[in-house]
Amino acid sequence: VSDEDYKYLNDSKRQMKLNGFKDGEFILDMTGRSPGFIYALNAKPLLSNWVIGGYPNSNDLLEYLLSEEDCKKLNDAWILTEPEGPRRLNIKYLLQKGINIKDTNQYKKVVETKFNREKVYKQYLYKPLKNNNLNKC
Repeated sequence: VSDEDYKYLNDSKRQMKLNGFKDGEFILDMTGRSPGFIYALNAKPLLSNWVIGGYPNSNDLLEYLLSEEDCKKLNDAWILTEPEGPRRLNIKYLLQKGINIKDTNQYKKVVETKFNREKVYKQYLYKPLKNNNLNKC
């Protein structure tokens, strides 16, 4: 692991712990390209080990997996996004399930990092608020 990746993971982990993250909690990775992030933080992936983005049917797979997932797990999952990333998954599928990461009554942005491979992209991790009152799938 490069020094930059090590710093990225440690900074993320520190911020998550400060915001109440517990080992084994679920993270929904909407970046389409960060499968190792979840495991490096001792979290569990939601939906699938990895939903790869950037392909014609990537969002169709996301939509299907969301339709099959347990509502409680969806409501309790932290959500990782990369809004400008080349493989990002479309958050409109979250909105269809009543999940709105921009709604401060539902989620709190707790980590903002830069993930660097070919180009630097900002990633955001959102913590579900316990009183989020999400729609029941």
